[in-house]
Amino acid sequence: MAKTSLLYKNAFIYESFMRLLYGKHYKARYISVGEEIPDGVKVLDVCCGPCALYTLALRGRADYRGIDINQQFIENAARLSVTVLPLDIRAEPLPDADYVVMQGSLYQFVPRQKEIVDKLLSGSSDKVIISEPVRNLSNSRNPLISAIARHSTDPGTGHKEERFTEESFRAFFTANYSERIEKFKFVPGGRDFIVVLNARKEKERAAGRL
Repeated sequence: MAKTSLLYKNAFIYESFMRLLYGKHYKARYISVGEEIPDGVKVLDVCCGPCALYTLALRGRADYRGIDINQQFIENAARLSVTVLPLDIRAEPLPDADYVVMQGSLYQFVPRQKEIVDKLLSGSSDKVIISEPVRNLSNSRNPLISAIARHSTDPGTGHKEERFTEESFRAFFTANYSERIEKFKFVPGGRDFIVVLNARKEKERAAGRL
């Protein structure tokens, strides 16, 4: 297993940090994504971590699977009887799903973020939902706080310096996926920002119907 920062050593540490970071809006982070997903669909949660989207928003109403490269998260999912596949999105194709979700992970793939979003679209038959923090401790004006934040979030792929703001997130998707954007919305608390993309357009274009 690749070397990770402390935050990714196990599910308990990760969830404890996220609960502290998001406070009373912790559950809303996942419920806001779940609100965009209808009952009975097949969902693929990319970089799923401890499967909080499943446990807090989708349990019992969607055919859920996750993918992650972190063995600790994969083992934690097995204890929850949740299917999580050991898969590296940078190098391997995605399993098919109706809805493909990525939460709080797109920054990890900069500068290859378009390649990753294209792959999410290719794996979805309906919608892609991407939620990303746009208020980040790594952007703090305090250099010590920002340095600690930047170097505590390595899931095994290396430390990433760049983070999205609301403006850069909107600009990236508007420049590259304007025809597919269905909505932008904030998660309660204002820390995370969501975009919903229509993947059906991608399928129709590939089939020559657009």
